[in-house]
Amino acid sequence: MKNIFKPLIPLVAVTLLTSCASTPVTVDATLFAMDTILSVRINDADTAQWSDSSLESSCKSVVEPLEATLSATIESSDVSLFNRSTDGCEITETTAALIDIARRVNAASDGAFDVTVRPLVELWDIAQNDLAEGEEWTPPTDGEIASLLPLVGMEKIASDGSRLSKSAGAVQIDLGGIGKGWAVGALTTELNVNVGQSYGTLSFGGNIATIGSKPTGSFSVGVKNPYSPNELAAVLNIPSGIVAVSGGYERYVEYEGEYYHHIISPIIGRPSKSDLASVAVWIDALTPEAGALADALSTAIFICGSERAQSIIDSFPEYKIGVLLITTESEQIAVGALAESKPHESTIREYFAN
Repeated sequence: MKNIFKPLIPLVAVTLLTSCASTPVTVDATLFAMDTILSVRINDADTAQWSDSSLESSCKSVVEPLEATLSATIESSDVSLFNRSTDGCEITETTAALIDIARRVNAASDGAFDVTVRPLVELWDIAQNDLAEGEEWTPPTDGEIASLLPLVGMEKIASDGSRLSKSAGAVQIDLGGIGKGWAVGALTTELNVNVGQSYGTLSFGGNIATIGSKPTGSFSVGVKNPYSPNELAAVLNIPSGIVAVSGGYERYVEYEGEYYHHIISPIIGRPSKSDLASVAVWIDALTPEAGALADALSTAIFICGSERAQSIIDSFPEYKIGVLLITTESEQIAVGALAESKPHESTIREYFAN
């Protein structure tokens, strides 16, 4: 049995188009939060206002309170308090907003995205957090899966905006598939207040957001080849917004010749199986809500498969949304507000907002 687990790292690579006429002054910040790496770069920065340390402080001031609220491992968080409770607990406005977004994506995907999937995520333990030293990972039995499925379903929880209740004490939630997107939107909103003529990007656990307006053209977001993650498969050229990517190629376990990735379908109780290897969702908005939605949609579409992508994003007409699908046959499909450029000789295909 071969165990393979890589810490969650950004699933997209960012290429910034810069002018050759001058050398931009850049400031950078990198920190570890929400169990992954946050990287921010601001180009053409005003050094009287920005430095590496001030940028890092700005990032921490936004992300650390969110982690304290949304983490499943911090005992005082909303999520942990709810999971330990017998019938629910008081929650913050942020958690309530995330539950509302999750419920909409759940409805649009017929249950494919579900924050109550945590008992199954813990059972599969793809991250191998619960293994004793020397213990080998094995997939759960059909009986173990079946015993937890009754605890999963958005109908098992209810929110009135200030309290989240549950139908049974064993019901638990996990906001990992939506919380980082919210953090990305919240942070880019904060940074855009003082960005001035500067511009840049931030990358956080498979989510990318633009900062400011790029004077020389679109932001270019590179999407990894799921079958060769050190290479790019495509580039999305976008004016601004948030891109969220989901795929099963970064976090997985191999057992007896079969690969088990970390994206668990709440419908079947197992790692999802569809015709998709990677999903990139772009939303032309820079808000916490847009970030959370992009994050959740990428997971929902990955689980549902290519045929459902258009109908799922059609459920959110208030946003301009584009999706790039990479299938298990390495076919690339653009859906919604993305269109492929004219064919060229490069193996990396380019897409533009439309």
